[in-house]
Amino acid sequence: MNSLKKLASFTLAAALVLSLCTNLGGGFVQVAQATGFVLDLEAINPDGDTGYTVENNVITVTDAGPVTITGDGTNNGDGWSIVVQNARNITIEGGTTILGAEGHSALTVPSGAMINGEGDDISITAWGDSFVACGITAGSGGLTISGTLGDIHAADVGIYTGFLTIDGTIGDVTGISNAGIYVMENITIADSGVVGNITGTARGIFSDRGNIEIRGTVGSITSNSNNIRTNSGNIEISGTVGVISENIHAGGTFTISNNSIVYASRVNIDPAPGSQGILFLGDIGTVYGDVELQEDLTLTEGQILTVPFGSSLIKGSYDVVDGTVANAIDLDNIDPDDPNVDPGTNIITYSSEDPVFIKGYMHGGEGWSIIVENALQIYIADRTYILGAENRSALTVPDGATITGLGRFINIIANGDEDNAHGIDSAGDFKIDSGGIIRASSVSKAPAAGSRGILSAGNEVTVCGNVTLQENFAVGGDQTLTVRNGASLTIPEGMQLHNDGTIVNNGTIANNGEIRNNGRIDSNNGDVTGRGKFDGNSIEFPIFFFPQPTAPEPLQAVHTFEHGTITLSDDVLAMLEELGGEVRIVLERVELDGLLAAVTKGYELVVNIAVFVDDVKVDVPLTVSLPYTLKDGENPAAVRVWYMDDGGTLTDLKGVFDEETGLITFDITHQSYFVVGYDEALAAWDGRWTDVEENEYFEAIAFIAWYLTELEETLFAGTGGGLFAPDMMMTRGQFMTVLHKLANRPEHVDGDGFDDVAEDAWYYDAVLWGFETGIVAGVGGNLFAPDDELSREQMAVILSKYAVYAGLELAELRELPEELEFSDWADEDGYITGLAGAGLLTSGGLDLTKGAPRAEIALMFMEFVRFIIGG
Repeated sequence: MNSLKKLASFTLAAALVLSLCTNLGGGFVQVAQATGFVLDLEAINPDGDTGYTVENNVITVTDAGPVTITGDGTNNGDGWSIVVQNARNITIEGGTTILGAEGHSALTVPSGAMINGEGDDISITAWGDSFVACGITAGSGGLTISGTLGDIHAADVGIYTGFLTIDGTIGDVTGISNAGIYVMENITIADSGVVGNITGTARGIFSDRGNIEIRGTVGSITSNSNNIRTNSGNIEISGTVGVISENIHAGGTFTISNNSIVYASRVNIDPAPGSQGILFLGDIGTVYGDVELQEDLTLTEGQILTVPFGSSLIKGSYDVVDGTVANAIDLDNIDPDDPNVDPGTNIITYSSEDPVFIKGYMHGGEGWSIIVENALQIYIADRTYILGAENRSALTVPDGATITGLGRFINIIANGDEDNAHGIDSAGDFKIDSGGIIRASSVSKAPAAGSRGILSAGNEVTVCGNVTLQENFAVGGDQTLTVRNGASLTIPEGMQLHNDGTIVNNGTIANNGEIRNNGRIDSNNGDVTGRGKFDGNSIEFPIFFFPQPTAPEPLQAVHTFEHGTITLSDDVLAMLEELGGEVRIVLERVELDGLLAAVTKGYELVVNIAVFVDDVKVDVPLTVSLPYTLKDGENPAAVRVWYMDDGGTLTDLKGVFDEETGLITFDITHQSYFVVGYDEALAAWDGRWTDVEENEYFEAIAFIAWYLTELEETLFAGTGGGLFAPDMMMTRGQFMTVLHKLANRPEHVDGDGFDDVAEDAWYYDAVLWGFETGIVAGVGGNLFAPDDELSREQMAVILSKYAVYAGLELAELRELPEELEFSDWADEDGYITGLAGAGLLTSGGLDLTKGAPRAEIALMFMEFVRFIIGG
């Protein structure tokens, strides 16, 4: 099943999914059953009067008394789906196998039902390429599961209901194309509740409108985006949860209690005040409140457990195994009540011998200096910026200390020009240990033997031990990079070392990436090996540090690169100088291999433009000129430059092309990928409509006038009198006719249509075709409303279904702006997200419930045809 079909399988509104999961179709002959009915799946007689009715491998039971299900229901691989309509007490005996009929839920029970399992060898599986194939589904009144059940697997949702309480034991729960557990209101896993691993393509555990409370035990939770999510409710974890591979997203509060330990990649909100437990985000664990270990806590290699001020870790009879516990200094949350903090001098003094963990970003003002007196293990988190108090060293460490950098962005800068104001000031020898680069304004002495990592200290950059670049790195014109004797610097494929200064190599530079060299490389004492590239046409990187004893070299206004020029205004120059730090400007060609090659097919040049201050990307206004070589017969007015976002969407920047210089010049306000090419649609524009050339969507309107389907049809017609009417709102009937033409007018099967779509209507064939293929649905009451305005969210749903029909794959999903407005039904599980991820909802504002004008629809069709169908 391709990825778009998986996406479409969880994109209908939750109410519709619940209705379809619980209603397996009409036409069943329902026979009342006796109280205490036993359904033996190994003795099903579809033709006999045996107390139930079977149709299309669906068994319907209507008795209101207890129901017991037993037997192997695989039915020679075809499966039996079970619908219990009235009984709210359902027992499943051990050894029972429920394999749903293809495309149907495996077990459907009424609202308020209680399911009691009697064996971990029970298996419940729904299969088939269908969004209604749930493992267990119940009505909006909720479901309680007790006893012992085995695994629950489904094509769509593992367990789907209104409310859910689990106080028994369940094996693994899997929702192949949607969620493992999907509930409209509250989810409670009770103290006695145990659930194995939970897997869902979109979500692991999801509550649409309620809270999620986990008091029991859950194995690992895996999904592509939200492992545990509420749209508006709270999340509370007081039990045991395995590794959460993706994020926890709470619409309300997120609370950890009862000494629980939670592992996640990220959270959208910090644990609420009063939380009591441990939260690991990646390799860094944080203790919240007073936590008492309930068992040994084993840390894997690289993991650190941190204890901030105000929290405590009580080991009791247990211990932390194979890892480090460190007290935390958080520069983002300096507490004046912390006895280590002196607000009068802006100095934080850490005198304990226990390891210390430093995090946070303190840049500006007077800064804070950190003095570590006794601890020999000092850990610094990624994206930490230590700016010392005025005229004091930023970080002072004791003799024999090891500074371990845990990321790629670590700056330690002294604030002052006195001789003793260093970035790193050591009472004796100190070591560094970092896979990334630690940047300091200066050091009191060089790192000792046995160090590993790259230390950039003022003009001296030192490679210690065996280091592999984790990011592009620039050596400034006044800097010297030294690879120590016995050390090695590996530049992996795809990475670049930009040298405008001097590289002194006493060890080994293993280059599989690229060395761009405007400076000097002295390898007389070492080796440069590998299959990488040495390029003398280097991008220029002005380098300067603030504060520093000497004035920095001024930034240039104009920078010339191999593939164009960048001009900085006086205001931008002044802003960058005021920010201070290491400034790096990038204009580099990007090869299409692996970078949206299908999207950019046919374009001449793709470049990445970026400005960094201390390796932090900043968006500043720039004027850019990029080259284009006109080919014979090409129209200069059709040379264009586009901004390309992460989803592959191109936005015309209205650049000006100069035939004499061969450059197209344009202004940008943010940095990203930019594409230069030739727009055949603009070149062929015949001026057929007189009301579009000043429209912001002119490029799209010209495209749909130029593009012809396989039937030699244009997608849009004018409105008469040489007009296109770009601001006229498009109706549902009009949109279906355009989509029908895009599909080359496939025939529909004669059948019942909508009451308000007459057979002689100009949109009749298109609407009936869309209805029969499932691309479009009515508005209720067997009505289509062809003359109603089409909203952008309706457009998104229809186009997503068309993509499924056509066997197309959209772009990888990505997060949407929080302020985007749309109805719940339109993106219950992904239509809006899928279209936005494909770059097809880029215009028209943030309110998707509003109508869509013809010009905006033209833009959407241009993007759809050019970037998905046309490749």
